[in-house]
Amino acid sequence: MSRQLKYRLLGETDEDQGYEVLALCHEAEDYFLDPRPAARERYELLGCAPEGRLREAVAQARKDGSAPLGLLVTLPLDRHGEPSDDPFDAWYLGDVQVLDVRPGAGDPTLLDIAVEGLLECWDAGHEAQSDIPEKPPLSPGFRLTDRDDESWGTCGDVILVGEKQPAPEEAP
Repeated sequence: MSRQLKYRLLGETDEDQGYEVLALCHEAEDYFLDPRPAARERYELLGCAPEGRLREAVAQARKDGSAPLGLLVTLPLDRHGEPSDDPFDAWYLGDVQVLDVRPGAGDPTLLDIAVEGLLECWDAGHEAQSDIPEKPPLSPGFRLTDRDDESWGTCGDVILVGEKQPAPEEAP
C-alpha cells in the first residue's frame, strides 16, 4: 500500500536563490514550537514620587511582597521638568511587577522601586528600544504613565539591574 506524501520541508539555499527541498513527509506532528518567552528584566526606578496606580501597586507590594502593575511608559523630562511630547522618546516596559520598595537613597521622602518586566519595543513603534530609557542632559528624570497617559508620578532615573537573563523554561 502506497501512502501519499503530504508535506515538503523547504529551506533557503546558500545562494539566496530561493528554496530547496530538505525532506518529504507522510505526516508531521509537533513540528511547530511556541517561540521562546521573552526575557524579563529587573529595573530600579530611583527617586520616585508615585501617584495613582503605581502608588497602589507600591502599597500592595509592601503588604504582599509583590504587585502587578501592567505597562509602564517613561517620558523624559526636559530641564524645566516638562515631559517630552515626542512619541519616539517614550520607553516601554510591559507586564511590570513591583518587587520591592524602599526609601530613596538620595532623598528619603522619595522611593526606590524594584520592578521586573518585558521590554515592549512594539509599543515603541520601532523594532528595538534601548535597555534603559534615555535621559537628556540636565533632565530631572522621567514622567511615569500607563498606555492611556494616566500619570503614575515621576522618578529620577531608571537603571537595569544585573545582566540580561533568559526567561526560565517552563516544565513540560
